[in-house]
Amino acid sequence: MKNAIFSLVLGNPEKYKYSLNTIANYAKKYEMPYFICNQQKILFINHYFEKFQCLGLLDEYDRILCLDADILITPHARNIFDVYNDTDNFYAFNENDEAEHMNRDSWIDTYSPNFDWPIYNNRKMYFNSGCVIYSKRHKDIFKTIQQIPFTQKCFSIDGGEQTALNYAIAKSKTPFKSLDHCFNRMDLGQYDFKNDRYQADFIHYAGPCKYGNGNKNETIIQDFENLYGKIN
Repeated sequence: MKNAIFSLVLGNPEKYKYSLNTIANYAKKYEMPYFICNQQKILFINHYFEKFQCLGLLDEYDRILCLDADILITPHARNIFDVYNDTDNFYAFNENDEAEHMNRDSWIDTYSPNFDWPIYNNRKMYFNSGCVIYSKRHKDIFKTIQQIPFTQKCFSIDGGEQTALNYAIAKSKTPFKSLDHCFNRMDLGQYDFKNDRYQADFIHYAGPCKYGNGNKNETIIQDFENLYGKIN
């Protein structure tokens, strides 16, 4: 099985050098190539859709782990491809959590087309697209996205590609399994004063980050130093 990792890094890569360093080391540890995309080619809706350039890698590789650049991988992280090895499934972390901050049901009803949205653990399935695993069977998922009638009424365009990908996975009835939170450890609206996030495999500093001092870039550097040692 040939696996690879992909990240979209547009703009200044220096901003994410610490998190990208951990992803690169993780790829080296588990002997898989790491591709960083820094050019726009898809030119669809907004720059977040450039993440789907990773699907082209499925011509050569069996599975692709697509990671946001603001994800820091911890030194003890397991090989995610070993933990989640069913190539029929699309894997991502289902973020429609019980916490009110993460309640996506009403948000989905407002911004998605009117169809039967799938239910996962008694709530509407809504995954975070910062860490996803694609297999060859998902290679054409962007074609489904291109058929979506994008309007401000049916999608929150400002949210990037995430809702569109959720809709495409749901519409195509693609088998879905949620990653454990430890492989996409977001704050979910909660502070982490005891640094419990350090026990996770992948730490994701998504959205208005509540980790550390609340400054995403400074917290990534601080966490990097706490996990890997002081930066010279």
